[in-house]
This record gives sequence, C-alpha cells and structure tokens, in this order.
Amino acid sequence: MKPVTQFFYKWPRNFTIALIVEAFIAQPIARYVISVLHKNKQSENI
Repeated sequence: MKPVTQFFYKWPRNFTIALIVEAFIAQPIARYVISVLHKNKQSENI
C-alpha cells in the first residue's frame, strides 16, 4: 500500500528523471539507429 500512498509525492521526481533520460539518452540513440536502418534500406533499393 505504501507505493500507492506515496505516488503523488514521488511522481514529479520520477517524471523529471524519466523525461531527462528519454530526451538526452534514449531518443538520440533511437534516432541514430532508425536513420542507419533507413540508409541501409535505401541503399538496398537503389
């Protein structure tokens, strides 16, 4: 029951950490991987 009662207390910190990780680590890696995949697929079609 403790996670439920402390959800709104801890939510802003958890959200901020998740947003920073997503914006500065996960998204750039994903964007790079997708661009490489698209370039490889484009070169196969030519």
